[in-house]
Amino acid sequence: MATDFNLGKVRHYLAQLYLNEEELGATVNCVAEMMKDICSRISRGQEITKCSTWHRAQQCGRIMLYYEKHFNRERLRKICPEEIASIADLGLHFYRHSPQLLISWQELELFLSAEVDRQAPLEKFSWQELPKSLWIELTGQPSVNIARWLNRTVGILLTHIPLSEADRKKTLMAVQSLPHCEYARDMLIALCEHEKECIAYSAIAAQRESSGYRFVPTLFGHEPTGTIEDTLQLHREITERNKRRDVERATVKICLCLLLALANGSIKISL
Repeated sequence: MATDFNLGKVRHYLAQLYLNEEELGATVNCVAEMMKDICSRISRGQEITKCSTWHRAQQCGRIMLYYEKHFNRERLRKICPEEIASIADLGLHFYRHSPQLLISWQELELFLSAEVDRQAPLEKFSWQELPKSLWIELTGQPSVNIARWLNRTVGILLTHIPLSEADRKKTLMAVQSLPHCEYARDMLIALCEHEKECIAYSAIAAQRESSGYRFVPTLFGHEPTGTIEDTLQLHREITERNKRRDVERATVKICLCLLLALANGSIKISL
C-alpha cells in the first residue's frame, strides 16, 4: 500500500501527536513507533478479550482518551477526541493491512454528479466482499464548484462497524465511551433497534489546515432491507438533531457513492 501521498502525511501528523516530546528524537521514526504500539495493543487485546479487531481498536481509543483527561496536564500536548478516534481507526487500518482507493477530485465530482438509484435496496450489494477498512485518497485539486468547507479534505478513513446480533451488545458498550461525538451513540442505538444485522460504517474526513489537520468523524448505516435514500435520511435526521455541520453529510454521500461503485465493480481499489 502506498503511503507517500496524503495518507503518509496524515499518519506522520498523528504520530507526532501520539508520542511524547521526550520520545521525539532525530533518530526516532515516530510513525513506526506509533504503529508498533497500537498494533501491539490490538494483539494483546485479542489474547485477553477475544473480541473483534474493531472492538480492540476502540479500547485503544478509550485508553488514550482516559489518559488525556486524567493525566496529561500540559495543554500544548493534548490530543482531542477526534484525533484519538483517528489514531485508533488508522492503527486498525494498518493492523489489517487494509487497502486504499486513489481517486482524483475530478473523478469524484463525476461520481457525485451521476445519477444514483437511491431506491436500490442495500441487500442488493455484496457488502461482505468489501474491505473492512478503506482509506480514500483524494488527489489533485477540487473545482470551484466544491464548497470551501469540503475542498480542504485530503482523504477519508472508512471503517466497518460490526453489528451482527452477537456483536450488538459489545458494540453498544464500546460506543458509550468512544472518542466520537455524542450523535455517534444515537446512530448506533438507532441501528441496533432493528432485528436484522445492520450495515454500519464510521468515516473520518481528514482536512488540511494551516496548523496541520482537522479530523471530522461521522457514522452511518441502515438495515439491509433499507435503501440508499433511507441511509442518507437516517443520517440527516440524527445529524440535524445534534446540530452537526454539512461536512459530515457530504462525507457520507461520498462514501456511499464510492462503496456502491466498488460493489458493482465500477472502480477498483489499490492494494
